[in-house]
Amino acid sequence: NWFKADGLGIVVVAPLFITLPSFLRAAPRPLNLLEAAVAVVVAIATAYYAFGRSFAGLTPVPTPAMLLFPTFVWLAARTPSFVSALAAVLIAIVIVLLALAGEGRFADVAMSLPERLATAQSSLITGCCALLTLSAMFARVNNVATALRSSEQRLQLALSAASMYAFDFDIERDIVQRTGGLMPRLGLREIGKSGDFIQALHPDDREPLRTMLASSSAAEPQVKCLVRVNVADGKVLAIEYRSEGEFDSDGNLVRLRGICVDVTDRERSRELLEKQAEQLSGALQAGGVFAYDYDGATKTITRSANAVDILGISKEQLLAPQNLFVEMVDPEEREALIAYGRRENGDEGFRQKTFQFIRPYVLPSWLEVTSTAA
Repeated sequence: NWFKADGLGIVVVAPLFITLPSFLRAAPRPLNLLEAAVAVVVAIATAYYAFGRSFAGLTPVPTPAMLLFPTFVWLAARTPSFVSALAAVLIAIVIVLLALAGEGRFADVAMSLPERLATAQSSLITGCCALLTLSAMFARVNNVATALRSSEQRLQLALSAASMYAFDFDIERDIVQRTGGLMPRLGLREIGKSGDFIQALHPDDREPLRTMLASSSAAEPQVKCLVRVNVADGKVLAIEYRSEGEFDSDGNLVRLRGICVDVTDRERSRELLEKQAEQLSGALQAGGVFAYDYDGATKTITRSANAVDILGISKEQLLAPQNLFVEMVDPEEREALIAYGRRENGDEGFRQKTFQFIRPYVLPSWLEVTSTAA
């Protein structure tokens, strides 16, 4: 009996010391501590009532499990694991004292002390295991919930910093769930309809988006396009729409998941670069000039688009190996031009060279090359 009692004591008391460090690290708030204290007191009182009172003559007879289970759920769901372990130890003490005193459910005179102790030990281990198991289950659920909240917060920060929002569109119910920092700017709600986004689009972009989504299939479920969205301050934002469809066994689109990213600054920069490139091309064309860049490591040369017009040769000839261009130079000036390109003296400054460019069936033309080396 002493050996069994010691073993049960270790099983009941060990979780108290195992969970103590995490309880101290968590530093619960005073309100949570107050609720935990009330739950422990209620659990002790319920245990004393369940085991210390005789229910003879009652039909049906309430079992300790019926009386204690609601309190166990309260402890497991609303308090830290240490509090549940503490309640289990205190309930065990109540059961042991009642068994030794022979009161309540242990008052049957026909039961010897070893029988009362065996009954108490059975009740003790059953109750403690039930409470600790419930506590472990709720602790795992709480840990998962905390991890999900943390992940959601990180996602919100990332989406807000990147001026985007993520969405999940259930087509059958026409419900869109959104999350991200771009939604307020577009006037969209966290839970809404697909028409909310369509209505915010520029009128010219609504039908193309619908057509593109309708053309997606299980073989090519991903869709990416650039749309314009009218916002409250009268501005028009460039939004990059990306989504991936989910299809049923019949190939019908049932769900869309994706993101919308504000790329207004990127598009403005691209338009500015295109405009500058167009202006540069016009200036080069007007001046009879083309630009080039030669990479000595890869032996490749890149010329501006108007080089075809300036040189009066086809694009295929221009993209041919480097020596074809050299072969069109006056034979008497080829070596000098090659030496100019090598910069054998290590000169990195600007240098000029004039040479005659000879094309088939066309009068020779004079070209002046000005370059700097790195």
